[in-house]
Amino acid sequence: MSARARGFIEAWHPRAETWELLYRIKQVLDEYVEQLPLTLRQIFYILVGRHAYEKTERAYERLCETPNKARRGKVIDMDAVRDDGFTNEIPDFFGSANHFLDAVRVSARLLRLDRQAGQTRRLALWCEASGMVPHSSVSPTRLVSESTLPAGSIP
Repeated sequence: MSARARGFIEAWHPRAETWELLYRIKQVLDEYVEQLPLTLRQIFYILVGRHAYEKTERAYERLCETPNKARRGKVIDMDAVRDDGFTNEIPDFFGSANHFLDAVRVSARLLRLDRQAGQTRRLALWCEASGMVPHSSVSPTRLVSESTLPAGSIP
């Protein structure tokens, strides 16, 4: 099994059909600029639903490969498409004891207690695709605070 190529592509010359797909992808990215970065799955379903893109495994594979090369070829901005396959965790370090104490003060100001603690039922918001979580516009806290349902109306 050969390793996937890494790094930028200096001389990328896609075929006409690839340019057509790239044009459609760029339309989606322009349309959803406020929600960037999008995942490839989000782009795929937008293309299928609004741009008559074929909903097949082969079409999805092509969609995954094309933006990858386009990003490496500097045709699509690297930050426009989210890659959920890589996580970078940087541990917290403090420059001094005062820096640590400042961080504790900020954490104390942001402290939120669990308002559902001790309740027999718990409100939860489930999302099938992890890529949708950052775009979820309804937090459980906001849902409860803005609810117009009378208390006890949900079984």
